[in-house]
Amino acid sequence: MIHDLSSRCDGPYVAVNAAQITAANLPHIAHKASGGTVLLDEIGACPPDVQPVLLRMIDTGEVLPVDQGGPEQIDLRIIAATNEDTDAAVKAGTLRADLMYRLDGFSIDLPPLRERRDDIALLATRFRQEFATQYDCVPPPLEEDELSALMAHEWPGNVRELRNLMDRRVMMARHGMTMPQDTALDTKPGDTHKTGLRTAVAAFERQMIGKALHAHGGRMEDVAHELGIGRRTLNEKIVKLGLDKNALL
Repeated sequence: MIHDLSSRCDGPYVAVNAAQITAANLPHIAHKASGGTVLLDEIGACPPDVQPVLLRMIDTGEVLPVDQGGPEQIDLRIIAATNEDTDAAVKAGTLRADLMYRLDGFSIDLPPLRERRDDIALLATRFRQEFATQYDCVPPPLEEDELSALMAHEWPGNVRELRNLMDRRVMMARHGMTMPQDTALDTKPGDTHKTGLRTAVAAFERQMIGKALHAHGGRMEDVAHELGIGRRTLNEKIVKLGLDKNALL
């Protein structure tokens, strides 16, 4: 998205696993991404002998092709990603501090799913719609007991785990089957999360109603119809959730 919304959007976008970079193929990668963006995924796994070469490339905007004469100018944006603690990696000596300083011009910290539980219902609904389209079926509703189980789960696999679970959920619903939550998730009976189901449901409803109000220009009948609730229920929810209708239009 950063690449697509930038002035480099017409240039190439190249994603590479940093662990697979060598001093010999780094110039090739840089040339391939020149004029665009290169994503160095899992930068903490970048080989130690490649890190000074990468550092020089960032500092000078040049690469030194192997056995091809002098330095060559390159023009690219570098995005580095990792799920490691970079401070710990620097202290352990596996990641050069000076390289980390060069890469850390602007940081985006994406917390794990368990730390942003308000997103769970929205993502689950989005993935259900995606897979329902893929399997040419109606997406199964997100029932309250299922949402409760999703909220209580710790999501060690983050968003990928949730997406894969929704894939199975839609596929099974397409064949008239349900997926028992005690086998789909490692949630124990009676588990609840400190944020509370009501808080999550309220956040989900606030997002859905706000989106519908904006899409229909505040026409309450159309909003109620899209959400599948009565006009009176919609008004009550707007008041209860503290939504400013005018601010959403």
